[in-house]
Amino acid sequence: MSPRQGRTVDSAGPPRPSAPADPTGRGDSLRELLAEHCRQVGAVGGAVVRVGTDGRVSVVSSWPAGEDESRPAWLAKAAAAAGEVAEDAALTVRPLHEEEAMYGQPAARRLVLVPLPAESVGGTAAGSVGGVAAFVIDAGGPSTPEAIEQSVVSVGAVRLYSLELSAADRSGPGELADAMAVLAAVNEHDRFAPGAMALCNELASRHRCDRVSLGWQVGGEVRLAAMSHTERFSRKTRAVRLVEDACAECLDQDVEVTSPAGGEAAFVNRCARELSAGAGAAAVASLPLRRGGEPVAAVVLERAGDEPLTPTEIETVRLTCELCTPRLVDLRRGDRWLGAKAAGAARRGLAAIVGPRYTVAKLLAVLVAAAGVYMSLATGEYRIDAPFVLAASRRQVACAAFDGEIDEAFVRVGDEVKRGQPLAKLRTLPLQRKLHAARADLFESDKRADAARADKKWAEAQIAAARGRKLAEQVRLLGERIEQAELRARIDGTVVRGDLKRLVGASVRKGKELLEIAPLWALRAELAVGEDQVGDLLAAMRRGEVGGVLAAASYPGREVEFVVERVEPMGKAEGGEVTFTVRAALRGTHGWMRPGMAGVAHVRLERRRLAWIWTRELVNWLRLRLWM
Repeated sequence: MSPRQGRTVDSAGPPRPSAPADPTGRGDSLRELLAEHCRQVGAVGGAVVRVGTDGRVSVVSSWPAGEDESRPAWLAKAAAAAGEVAEDAALTVRPLHEEEAMYGQPAARRLVLVPLPAESVGGTAAGSVGGVAAFVIDAGGPSTPEAIEQSVVSVGAVRLYSLELSAADRSGPGELADAMAVLAAVNEHDRFAPGAMALCNELASRHRCDRVSLGWQVGGEVRLAAMSHTERFSRKTRAVRLVEDACAECLDQDVEVTSPAGGEAAFVNRCARELSAGAGAAAVASLPLRRGGEPVAAVVLERAGDEPLTPTEIETVRLTCELCTPRLVDLRRGDRWLGAKAAGAARRGLAAIVGPRYTVAKLLAVLVAAAGVYMSLATGEYRIDAPFVLAASRRQVACAAFDGEIDEAFVRVGDEVKRGQPLAKLRTLPLQRKLHAARADLFESDKRADAARADKKWAEAQIAAARGRKLAEQVRLLGERIEQAELRARIDGTVVRGDLKRLVGASVRKGKELLEIAPLWALRAELAVGEDQVGDLLAAMRRGEVGGVLAAASYPGREVEFVVERVEPMGKAEGGEVTFTVRAALRGTHGWMRPGMAGVAHVRLERRRLAWIWTRELVNWLRLRLWM
């Protein structure tokens, strides 16, 4: 029967946790452990819940302490979920809503449930879970299960909780109290050397050892970090070398080494035996200190006399070291000089990079790095993308020579015309009438001038001659106007604008544009290049010929090559942007091309690094803003 199936459930609600009597006083030491652990991880409450084989749930200890009537609601929820967590044997995180919280409001706290394996003196019973450790943390803390497990679960604390659950056959609460006392002594120090010395002194005094030493692994070599009741020591002495050899022997095998071994030992204890013989100690025990599953240091206990170290004492020292190791590692990292800290950070960063975790993030980082390398090394074509309009390379605009009326129109829009061909004609009847009148006045003026000269009236003759010259000039002017009344084509081309057939008889003013003729086989492209790129274009034109390709919006699949001819010196401000008109000669024309067609042109300048091309606008913007 599984714990979930065998759990006793009251029909009126969730199972009510029971609080058994604690005649041994073990609950006090466990409550101290809970309080210390909660303070370290920032939890507002904690509890250890036992799940019996019959499914019954009981609270072994809780913090803050309280009677059954005053215990918080989260403790009941932890007891209700303890059987399920014990059966699944996996860390569980559940939201913890307040009773007065509104519906749909996110939980302000979370309940973390950690399964505790049922342990004995010899180790952990495989596949057996004897209880659950519950912690209440704020929702603003770690969010992922891995982060919560790393911040809340301590290997040494879990083993202590497990040991408490199965400690009915143990000697009493003194072992847990000793472990908590040593941890408290180490936590009082903010530097590594005093903390390591406190660990050695506390272990020596509480386990009646003549000497306790702590050896730390540094770069593949073990160095003595602290020795009980000894402030200064020299690594050149034989005693220190023997202790370091014993630490190295323990770390190399990553097992606990004792001397005498007792029975069939699964380890090599040659250095431990040499230390026992050289120091005159009856018993020597070396225990590894692990962080993240890797050994980082070793502690060596030496006891003289006839009393060896018992398995219970070794178990207590083991748990004490597991509790103190994280604190000592943090203190040592904080005590290193700046270069060592940087090297350690780099080493951890490289370990995170080449390790098996965070695969997706590493893949993204590799892709970003590869993209950066590619952009830095690969080259591409730097080009300017600009809108364009097709325009005729030359054109004729026929305007009205004088105020009048349109008399005839000989062509329509789209008709092809030749040079000298009549296009339209203005009405000339009023001008012809003025011309006839002016000629008559000129004839009469000439007669008067001749008569005055015959009578030798020289003054009247001069006046008549002057009036005659005026009339002659008027006759000539009227004749020119009559000739200009007929509009003729001055170039070969096509009528692209001006449908005069529907305006026959309409009055026009002098200078009004009536027709426009342009040769469709002689077109050019006029590009609008932004002011931020016109400098690059001019520099490229100084180096040589600059070409490109364009595509009209009406025929996007047909590309036309062109060559840049000139850049107009004055820019145009349109829509808050300044552009310069660039004239480009087409390498070929097609029948579908018409003046006024628009599209996009790509001006090829030169080959550049992709990183320069893609960051050019940003770099120029920064230079302009920062005056770089």
